Amino acid sequence: CDWRFRVVPAEMLPQQGDGFNCGVFACMFTYFLSMGLPILFHQGHIANCRRRMVLSLLNGRLMMTSDDEMNILEIPIEDSDD
Repeated sequence: CDWRFRVVPAEMLPQQGDGFNCGVFACMFTYFLSMGLPILFHQGHIANCRRRMVLSLLNGRLMMTSDDEMNILEIPIEDSDD
């Protein structure tokens, strides 16, 4: 397996605006980088990203795909009784 590293200038990276979302930021950085996506998320997206991470764990499958990276960030998740 070949590893490739990508250097991203710090001023182009989203900044965490609180003291408790570091894990979500780390997971989202990893996800976006591993999928080859531009790092588009910011602090305002973190609640939705956290919900999608929980749904992924509960459903045993990734609830985010590279085909819908903007959906990951913008479309709210509806609570259901299913």
